Amino acid sequence: MKKPGVFLIIICFLLSACAIQPKQAKADVNAFKAASLETAQMEDEVPRMVSDKETVLGQNVDDAYAQMPEVHLNSTAEEVKTGDAAEEFVKMTYYHRDKNLIAPLIQLPSPDADRVNRELKQKVLAMADKVDQSFMTYRALLNQNVLSILIQMDEGTHIEFKSYNFNIETGKEMTVDEVLKFAGLDWQLAESIFYAERKAYWRSLKKLTELTDKEAMNQLNYEVAELHQSYQTQELPIILDEDGLANVVCVLLDDDGVKYWQLFTISGNRTILLQRNAYGAEFPAVIIESPTQEEMLNLKIVGKISSDSQDSLNLKSFLVLPLWEDLEFEWLKQEENLAGNQELRAQQRIHVTGGEAIYIEMSQAQVDSRLYQAAIIQGEDQGNFSPNDFHEVSEVELGILYLPLE
Repeated sequence: MKKPGVFLIIICFLLSACAIQPKQAKADVNAFKAASLETAQMEDEVPRMVSDKETVLGQNVDDAYAQMPEVHLNSTAEEVKTGDAAEEFVKMTYYHRDKNLIAPLIQLPSPDADRVNRELKQKVLAMADKVDQSFMTYRALLNQNVLSILIQMDEGTHIEFKSYNFNIETGKEMTVDEVLKFAGLDWQLAESIFYAERKAYWRSLKKLTELTDKEAMNQLNYEVAELHQSYQTQELPIILDEDGLANVVCVLLDDDGVKYWQLFTISGNRTILLQRNAYGAEFPAVIIESPTQEEMLNLKIVGKISSDSQDSLNLKSFLVLPLWEDLEFEWLKQEENLAGNQELRAQQRIHVTGGEAIYIEMSQAQVDSRLYQAAIIQGEDQGNFSPNDFHEVSEVELGILYLPLE
């Protein structure tokens, strides 16, 4: 079976990849997977980021504000730009001669910013004792009046992620709950969305592996427990991306039980949830039951399947999202051949790729009949899906069904 390779590498902070760019997403998803926690101490596997920007040695946090550009604390949300606008509030700083230790200097005249700057300076100086094995970098983003900073620290024996979120109008650091609220979420909803997507993932992964139901459930419970513990201790790394979506750094497992880091987008919009988190993974496509108009807004529908049902009041709809490039979608129906036997015959065949989708609409009676099937094909491999398969999907899984190639 041909599928994209997944390399466990240090997490990438080019968070512009968080934007919905499906054609690049298959490759970019690997950039959000970090080194295995078990192998993080292996020095040769730690890449080094060297900046060509001017080195600022021994920057004194106490004197830093004298060099700051003017900060307009009364800026309205409309006046604050995203993207490069974050550079107005964060300065790349080196507290040590080693350029692998890149720290943000937060340029907000507030006690919270001053405290964080001191903490980061102390952390860098402590890491400098093991400079040959240490690595620090960060990424800053601005959405409306929220400045988000995600920091990666590798001390050779373990990797740590830390986030800071500031309201630039008040200078105050925001809590995890405040960041979630800004994104239109609370913790209970965010955790349930994470659980639903990961449950759908592990449910489908069992078809590709030798995992038992108990083993898959144990993997799922471990991931949820790790996320919950991070939240309970208020150590959950969380940022807002440039689209105002909440992103958390979480520990996930592969089917062999190996841990890796992933930047996981939390969204109640299932299309965004899956596009951000699932592109390029083990599955070529995912099917969403009863997609909303909002979930279909930014999709390119390249095929619409209608079963010509007379029951217009009891229709079911499905959205097929390709997660890999260059796939073939085939719609099939059970029909009687010349020998009087039933066989599946292709009704339509459509080429699909990342960023495109297939919309299916049929009556509940046709769903129950099992006369119709769809197939995702790559080369000689294919994965078959029947709309009736959703009878097995629990409500907890939010109508998400991953489709494996077999």
